[in-house]
Amino acid sequence: MKTWVKSYTETTHDPKMLTLTWAQRGIWAALLHIAGEIDDRDDDGVETGTLDTPEYTALRIRCDPAEFSYALEAFTERNMIAEEDGILYLPNYAKRQGRAPSDRRSAVASRVKRHREQAVSSAAGPCNEHVTRVKRGVTASDSDADSDADSDADSDAEVSGSAGPEPEPAPVPNRRSDPRSKHPAIIAARAATGSKHYPPIELYDGLIQALGENPDTAKLGLCRQSWVERGYNPGAWTWATEWYPQGVPAKGARASPGGNGNGLSYGNAAIEAYLKRGGDGVT
Repeated sequence: MKTWVKSYTETTHDPKMLTLTWAQRGIWAALLHIAGEIDDRDDDGVETGTLDTPEYTALRIRCDPAEFSYALEAFTERNMIAEEDGILYLPNYAKRQGRAPSDRRSAVASRVKRHREQAVSSAAGPCNEHVTRVKRGVTASDSDADSDADSDADSDAEVSGSAGPEPEPAPVPNRRSDPRSKHPAIIAARAATGSKHYPPIELYDGLIQALGENPDTAKLGLCRQSWVERGYNPGAWTWATEWYPQGVPAKGARASPGGNGNGLSYGNAAIEAYLKRGGDGVT
């Protein structure tokens, strides 16, 4: 999840933005924030600008559905938003919001590595030996230059007379290439949100444990619905990791044992009716 998105100064004179109402400009700013929060990426790690279904997107920004629908029409006419398989996305998000290649982690790690190598090389040069000898008042030993380089707080090497090889940066986890992404629990969790984005990879094991090999998709969907209806953070996954196995708590209370004879306390009438029917079908 990104904690910021870019805002361009040209917005004040961009014809697309100038022809929008003030309310539509506010809705557009909120959509950029939602896309940054979701932070969906393709197989190459490029931001996709994926949002959610129109209904859930309007709910996430607390916008009146009719006003949001009117704004969507204006955005679509200006090629600012599009819809695919029922999911909204921002076509130009990657171009306008994506990081430059020079800002990516691998590029930054490469620059840091080169900087350190140059620092070590300079420390080992004859000029540094002269400065060290004058400063300390002693004859420089063969390991003086290496010891000076090792004293750098950024050095990862042990103080052993050698800076050592620079470790390779840790690979960035890719949810699409993770084999767990194809697990029934992860697929069901994605489907319940009505979105194409994946759950955070850190929650994979918890979701798999909570939902099991054969998730009840109808029950899971009702858990998600109850979570959103109560105004909780739509980007959180407690409705799946806790509410699905433990039960939806009554409003204003946590899920607790003994609520319905099954060790669960359900506060949503739709879920109670669903359980009474034995989990067979949803009205």
